[in-house]
Amino acid sequence: MTGALNALLNEQPVADKVAGLKLAELQKLAEQLHNARYSVIVWAPGELPEANGEAIIESICNLIETLNVSTRSSGFILGGQNAGTTAANVTAWLTGYPLRISFARGYPEYDPVAYSTASMLESGAADSIVWLSTLNADNKMPSTSIPSVVIADSDKAFGNEPDVFIPAGIPGVDHTGAPIRADSVVSLPLQKLRDSHYPPAAEILRAIHAKI
Repeated sequence: MTGALNALLNEQPVADKVAGLKLAELQKLAEQLHNARYSVIVWAPGELPEANGEAIIESICNLIETLNVSTRSSGFILGGQNAGTTAANVTAWLTGYPLRISFARGYPEYDPVAYSTASMLESGAADSIVWLSTLNADNKMPSTSIPSVVIADSDKAFGNEPDVFIPAGIPGVDHTGAPIRADSVVSLPLQKLRDSHYPPAAEILRAIHAKI
């Protein structure tokens, strides 16, 4: 659809129907974007199809570039489902790198391909897995035969039975927390809403570390 809008703004031909929208609807939207004093195109990379997600983002950027010829427009990326934005920010300020880091050599090494969960499990590079999931029970641990530890608020966080399951509290429900907002601008304080005997995942990880 963004490609069609870009084409219309550049006075190029467009099909009668694109992404379920009729040409007249696309023309109206293109006109609104063109006449806006400051438009913002918002998208969530995690919601884009894996096969052509990069092409869609490129199309969005081209649309923003076209709009800035005659008006003002910018892009706003939404991300960080399951606290992904928080994790990325924490690793950035602690190591200078984004996610997918190895500390095997005693210092951080960044490789977005080699150190992805899928790559390490497929290559046999990992000899165990610790799966942390206290925000979304549907975020299940990958199926694997290596020793596994799940730290989660629900036993729904794993498909196959792990070797060890440690129940943990939910941030903003069972204990306080401070996630980074999806735009990476500020952190948001989360308050404890109920009394619970489940400890925060951080407390569990510190206890495990102390025993190693």
